[in-house]
Amino acid sequence: MCEDFVPHSSIPFNDPEEAYLFYCDYAKLAGFSVQKYRSRKTVLFYVCNRQGRVVAGEGDAMADEDRETDKTSKKKTCKAQVKVKKDKTTGQWYFDGIGLNHTHRLHPTPRLMRFQYAHKKRDESLINLVNIMARCGVEHNAAMNVMSELHGGRQNWTFTEKDIRNSKAAFARQEREDDVDMETKVIQNIFWSHASQRALYKDFGDVVTFDTTHKTNKNNMPLAMFVGSNHQLQNVVFGKALLRNESTESFVWLFNSFRTCMKNSDPHVILTDEDPAMKEAIEVVFSKTYHRNCRWHVIRPWERDLDRLHRENSGFKEKFEGLLNFPLSPTEFEVAWGDTMREYGLEEHPTIWALWDKRSMWMAPYFKSVYCGRMTSTQRSESTNRVLKDGFVNHTTSLHMFAKRMLEAIQHMDHMEAQETWYSEAPNVRAFLSAFDDQFSQKYSRNVYKDYTRNYKNSTTFEIRADPTEENGYLVRHAKGTGEFCWSKHEFKVHCDKVRGEYRCECMRWEHTGLFCSHLIRAFTHLQVGKIPGRYILKRYTRDAVSVVEWDRHDIPDTGPSGTTQQMRLSKLIPIVMAAARSGSRSHYAFEEIMRRVNEMRQVIDTIPADGAEQSNTAQEGSDEPTPIEMVAPDGSRISASAPPVVPTKGRKRAKATKNKAPSSYTTYKRKKTDGNDVPVSNRECSSCKLKGHYSTTCPLNPERSMAAENRLRGRGARTRGGRGKRGRPRLQRGGKRDYREDPDDDEEEYEEAIDHSSEE
Repeated sequence: MCEDFVPHSSIPFNDPEEAYLFYCDYAKLAGFSVQKYRSRKTVLFYVCNRQGRVVAGEGDAMADEDRETDKTSKKKTCKAQVKVKKDKTTGQWYFDGIGLNHTHRLHPTPRLMRFQYAHKKRDESLINLVNIMARCGVEHNAAMNVMSELHGGRQNWTFTEKDIRNSKAAFARQEREDDVDMETKVIQNIFWSHASQRALYKDFGDVVTFDTTHKTNKNNMPLAMFVGSNHQLQNVVFGKALLRNESTESFVWLFNSFRTCMKNSDPHVILTDEDPAMKEAIEVVFSKTYHRNCRWHVIRPWERDLDRLHRENSGFKEKFEGLLNFPLSPTEFEVAWGDTMREYGLEEHPTIWALWDKRSMWMAPYFKSVYCGRMTSTQRSESTNRVLKDGFVNHTTSLHMFAKRMLEAIQHMDHMEAQETWYSEAPNVRAFLSAFDDQFSQKYSRNVYKDYTRNYKNSTTFEIRADPTEENGYLVRHAKGTGEFCWSKHEFKVHCDKVRGEYRCECMRWEHTGLFCSHLIRAFTHLQVGKIPGRYILKRYTRDAVSVVEWDRHDIPDTGPSGTTQQMRLSKLIPIVMAAARSGSRSHYAFEEIMRRVNEMRQVIDTIPADGAEQSNTAQEGSDEPTPIEMVAPDGSRISASAPPVVPTKGRKRAKATKNKAPSSYTTYKRKKTDGNDVPVSNRECSSCKLKGHYSTTCPLNPERSMAAENRLRGRGARTRGGRGKRGRPRLQRGGKRDYREDPDDDEEEYEEAIDHSSEE
């Protein structure tokens, strides 16, 4: 090793930190780590991190059955250290006492150096990048691959993978601490809807599916969403809510809030599952709305019984599914149902009775004349829930982050809708040359025209003939209909009056969905219809479905006073900054120069307030305490925006509650006798119970405290039921001195100083 890097007494330093950095450089070349030991105003000690010794009887000789962890101490009573002393005459610092001999093996290799705390270098910008990736749901291995790519390989890391995990854990703890504070009054239900969602409801709120889903936030509050379909046949969300419970009162409050937000506009149809609380609330709030149950939710509980009936009764499956899908009238359906069940002797079967008893809420014959906008189930709600859980929220998401994630999900949906709208600006590729096809290709959006094209192709498999019993009537039948009860064999009655422009079909698909069925399209082709009346082309399926509203559709206002938007300014700045970054990475001097200039510019630019930002905050000025967030209830009273308690999962048995009650004198720190009373050595205050002597993570009154604190409260060990032995590393003695933690009567300041000096990785 070069002598210039070896500490000696002739080297002057301007301050102790400069001497510490010099000694760290030497330690890195030699292969050991450094820690600060004792300090006074004019004298400091920097020692090898393996200084100190294990207390006799509690080190490596500890009995295996008494050991709580597999981790032992690395202390080897190493004497290597330097003493840094200040010269009062010159004001400079020198190495006064130097010990270079170690009692252990040194490790100067870079692959082991990264595990030594003094030599770790963690760039804050990279740590922020890791936190951003963690917040966006990037998996740990993918984040590590990104870090490896930035450093040119894992061998160039100046930190360990465990450091990254610890950083992510600390970031997660900070996110939890930044969540809504617990107050006296607790939020029960939350509903919100963005400006863009209210505008979407005005255009496409005629049919709504409503459903709740769980495991989207750490409080286990059910997420309820109002979902619909836009003119591109894509899912859209009109509003969402977090509920304390799924009771009738909660749903009544939610539906009233939704109705008020949408200017008292009720949906034409709402589809839900069979939750009785939802049904009661809809009858109270949406009295003029058609309520329909999801077909999938109704049949799902009886799937096994139906499969058994299908196996035991030959031909029953075909007839049963034909009853569900065949476009009969309610009277015809009831007659056909009774005949089929009597044929197979299933009139008294409990499964058949259960499905029959609720027939008016889910079977197609009772709703085929009601417009439902291509929605017969809550599948759109289910698919939206899946998208949210896959990429935006999960069961660990805090409430304040949940709102941000939901906004990002809404922006993602808006981006996909904007993309489809942009592609729809181009003319649709016509599949056929009929006159009415040209009309549809100009009016319909791209996805709706694709749906019409599929029906047009299906119409070519149908045969048509005049109906002798009706003027302008036609009978349309599938050319290859097979099966004893196949609905394709049925001849659908179609009425087509070209003079009056009246068209209808027995299947009533246009009345139910707003789109033409294959039977009517076959009649259009047969009669060479030139133009379809405009009343048959619903605006919600056209290119011009989005209307102008009196409010701003944008969820995030980003327009400055000059009229320029933040997005426009950012798009101009990014290419310039990226070009400067590429130029600055070409050489070391260029890198240092651009870093210096950028830091200088940021110091000036950061002082400039954002557009629309207030110059001062009088509510928090002169105080470090956060201002409590308050909300106004519908009755005018003010409530605190407090975090709700964790909601028990629906359908699971609740575990036996554990009483978190403990004596107020409980502390995780040592205590000393003062005037006959126990006084905690530490002055730290718990944020949960406001008592001194412990943190909130170990507070016995905190329901989310660590398992270690709960075991200590019960008199158990951290990993064992019996609680034998002490947890963690044994007590240490450093440099022949007694352990500061042994005597509780030590001076408090000396205790805190010793804790700081003994801290290590």
